[in-house]
Amino acid sequence: MMFSQKGLQRKQKTVIPTLFLFILLAAIFGFFTKASWDMYGRYQESVARRDLVQEEYDSLTERIDSMQASVASFETKEGKEQMVRESYNVVKEGEQVAIIIEKDIEVEEISEKVPWYRKVLNTLWFR
Repeated sequence: MMFSQKGLQRKQKTVIPTLFLFILLAAIFGFFTKASWDMYGRYQESVARRDLVQEEYDSLTERIDSMQASVASFETKEGKEQMVRESYNVVKEGEQVAIIIEKDIEVEEISEKVPWYRKVLNTLWFR
């Protein structure tokens, strides 16, 4: 199998462009892979932020609902009366206030905890 000089030159000419094309395609593939990876990272950050914002939104929605319920209760006569009683510590005419005083609580002295080795050393030196 003898190769002619012309056939050998033709093979050499096609190897260099093929190698160049392979390197170019590998670089393009690497570029798109890195871009995709970066986009995936940003997507994960966005999902985490969205979850935090959703939790905050739910918390604020609950707070608004409770405040609206509180305001609605203050619009009634009983609600206004309750607000005045709690805010200004007042009673109606004819009512009496009972003040409950708790018994004095005995305070126990807390003894200092002595480690076991200190007890042994104290008994050896009769302290």
